[in-house]
Amino acid sequence: MALIEDLGEKDKVFIILDAADEVDDPKKLEEFLSHIPSEVSALITTRNYNLNKVKLDDADFYTLKTYTDNQQIEYIDKFFRAKMENFQNDVVQKIINLCKANRQNFTTLPEIPFECYLFCEIYSNRIIEAKNENIIEMILNSLLLSELTTATLFSEFVEKELKDFLTRQFKIPISTIDRNSS
Repeated sequence: MALIEDLGEKDKVFIILDAADEVDDPKKLEEFLSHIPSEVSALITTRNYNLNKVKLDDADFYTLKTYTDNQQIEYIDKFFRAKMENFQNDVVQKIINLCKANRQNFTTLPEIPFECYLFCEIYSNRIIEAKNENIIEMILNSLLLSELTTATLFSEFVEKELKDFLTRQFKIPISTIDRNSS
């Protein structure tokens, strides 16, 4: 009921429609968008190739560019140094060196800023939890063999956050929480 009331007030409701390019029928998307009241703000994300498939009146378009190689390395460097400030500097340097040395076949290093954040969040936590030089080395080497997609990164991130929540809120030991593989 509150949502219906808020829909009538300008700037009260903000809708985010992510991955509009994955909608099979652009006409269905247009139909959906036509039912959104003019008082409601909406953010619609799509890949550039899909922009011309949907007609949007009175819309502003922005492009989120991918990181350059140097920007990726800079982001990863700053992220790991900030998050792992109590860690030895050589661990962070190993991560950066690994990224630089394997740039050509390092398919897991995301170019999209959000993916880069997920990547850093997941791997920094794995390294922090490891606390053992040999395990850290194995984690770093596994990066070369991984082919992470956005969906995989996001899934791992959500799983990590859920485990943290269960541990924090319900005092469930993280070692007892495991993904059901069935």
